[in-house]
Amino acid sequence: DEPAIKCVAVFQLHPWSVAVDEGKEVVAGWLARANRRQVDSMVDLPALMNEPETLSGREALQFFWLCGGTQAPTLDAADGLVVFRVVEGVACSGQIVHLSLAQEADDWGSYAEALACVRRAILTELPVSKLRTTLVCGSETGVVDKELERVWKDDHYKWFQLTQSSGGGRGQVMNRNRYVEELQDPPQPAPVMGVTVVVIVVAAVAGDKQVNAPLKPLASRLLGVEICRGIVAFDPSLPEVSAISKLGQRVEKVPLAIIRTCPDSQSALASAKELSGSEEFFGEDIGDQGERRVGVISLQIDWADSREDGDSIVLAVYCEGRTPLFKGPVVYVATTKPDIFMLLIPWVGEEVDVDLCARVAEMMKVIEPVQDTEFHEVAIPKISVTQHSFVEGLQGMGSVRQGVAVDVTGGRPSPGALHRRRGPDAPAPLQIQGQFLFVVWHAGVDELDEPLVVIPVQGA
Repeated sequence: DEPAIKCVAVFQLHPWSVAVDEGKEVVAGWLARANRRQVDSMVDLPALMNEPETLSGREALQFFWLCGGTQAPTLDAADGLVVFRVVEGVACSGQIVHLSLAQEADDWGSYAEALACVRRAILTELPVSKLRTTLVCGSETGVVDKELERVWKDDHYKWFQLTQSSGGGRGQVMNRNRYVEELQDPPQPAPVMGVTVVVIVVAAVAGDKQVNAPLKPLASRLLGVEICRGIVAFDPSLPEVSAISKLGQRVEKVPLAIIRTCPDSQSALASAKELSGSEEFFGEDIGDQGERRVGVISLQIDWADSREDGDSIVLAVYCEGRTPLFKGPVVYVATTKPDIFMLLIPWVGEEVDVDLCARVAEMMKVIEPVQDTEFHEVAIPKISVTQHSFVEGLQGMGSVRQGVAVDVTGGRPSPGALHRRRGPDAPAPLQIQGQFLFVVWHAGVDELDEPLVVIPVQGA
């Protein structure tokens, strides 16, 4: 069983262990037990569950029983129910869509304790900067329940805006910020991301240097173009020059490239470690003395739909592709960024001492989607890989040290989300074992027909 999320109040939160196709039945059973005023003051939960996007993905609803004392976390014995979801945007928020207790009398003291428990649990466990809820206006009165509203206001929720549902009902959105200093709320935890990709280039500046070999992967080459700006006059129509501008506009909240000029190799090494967050890229030697420029691309993104199963990460398959240049499947996996997706390519028995970026690029030019894929999920191991190399690079650069680091986990956990039931005839996840390629593709630079990053991984 999932452990309870403990809080300072008298209740504890216990995540449901319920399949998607059972969720509405359990909710209906609970609503028959719950306090009517509290239920009528929140959004229509069964109607909300009819919207497909609310039951899957990173913003799926999460269901928790509220239990006090020795009460069992079951439909018949639980003291209350809270349903919330994490809504991502410019600022990540926790949206409480339902909170009710199983009682006939209006015990607002217990309701306040339940609300405090929920607030403490969410702010402790999740990287949200604020909490929100919608209190529904009565169909006859046209205003919210004032006694219930007072409980939320006493917990420092404030009026935010009015809203109207598709069915014509009105509601009042209440907002509560995370008050770390004023109210001693817990500090906001760091976000848990499924995929972290860091690409770093440390280059000697040499204005008379001629092109020797283009940097690979594409992310390194784009960094090279940025590093050389102001040193070498690049043709503005050069694909890399226009691509890096487009890419910078598309990577939300994350600066595409951080470029820093350093007077010598030691300060460049210190900057490389600081900007990449890694001590492992280049050791203590990054080449000759002299001015250096350090460039870093750092992408932190989460899976659109994932779960951990022991030592494996199980990911929902966006689609499968096949190409005549390769005998195996090419598996597309979506992320929370619509422009960025991952390719997983089994690579057992294939060469790795080749230009993998060029090989994958050629495959992608002739790939065809599979209409009836035999699997809907793919299982991969957790990944932590770092590679670095020494090359001669683009015009305007002397010696170049470059590195790529990829860390892959299951992403932010959602213990209260309804799980997908696997029937006896459901296809098992595709198990990617042994060597495979982990590919980062960015739709913002499709005109270059190249992956942003390709890194070989040795699986179990």
